[in-house]
Amino acid sequence: FLTCNETNADAEAEAYSVLAQIIAYQSHQELYLYRTVEANALRPRFDPFLGEEEALAGFIAADARVTMHDQPGNTVAFLFRSDTSRIGTRKYYSPTDSMGITPGSSYELSISTTSSVIRGRTVVPGDFRVLAPQPNAVFPTINGFIQVNSSWTLSANARGYIVKIKLKTAFEFGGQRYPVEHSTMYTTTDTSLSKLLSRPYPFVATEEWQFSVQSFDENYYQHRYNSRDKSGVAGAYGYFGSGVLKTVRIRVQ
Repeated sequence: FLTCNETNADAEAEAYSVLAQIIAYQSHQELYLYRTVEANALRPRFDPFLGEEEALAGFIAADARVTMHDQPGNTVAFLFRSDTSRIGTRKYYSPTDSMGITPGSSYELSISTTSSVIRGRTVVPGDFRVLAPQPNAVFPTINGFIQVNSSWTLSANARGYIVKIKLKTAFEFGGQRYPVEHSTMYTTTDTSLSKLLSRPYPFVATEEWQFSVQSFDENYYQHRYNSRDKSGVAGAYGYFGSGVLKTVRIRVQ
């Protein structure tokens, strides 16, 4: 993970960049916090003999105090976790048993660093229901293709939706079983989506697939799709956004 912002040259440069999107119905929340640097200063930092995590370690701000507040005034503190064996795992997590994210509610973010305080605010889009596919629906494979028709109710104040279709399977070779994950992602502003998917290889009949829809708010949209260097945050580059996630398990024959 690395965030890159094209900023206003006349504005005072921010010392940090934050990437945070809180999701309703997700077991925990995540947040990335980086120290900023001019793009032309990046090249000397990347040593071809270092892994990506080691090369980026100097940019990751691991010593901040990160808290989030809901409307009633409840507070949750994020904890920094570092797993150098996996790329993209040096980030802040909320404990899994902490405050749940409620659709339609507002949340405020506070990040205290050694030199500044970063604040953010987001209003989570409204709740919604997946109309199709139904849980455990079976989709036939015809000539190597799978037709997936999906629809859901409106998520109030959502700017759009991210649709993911994911399959976890495995193949065997030399007596060993190797896991394989296939995933496709689409973005839409509609409340329905129809896609013709090619059957992945390897394929196991009646394999369980995961269909998910996630609504997203204005803050995420402005940063991700309009390239706004600050969206929902003050005192840093990046964004503080939110969404609502719904997941349905389906089967393919």
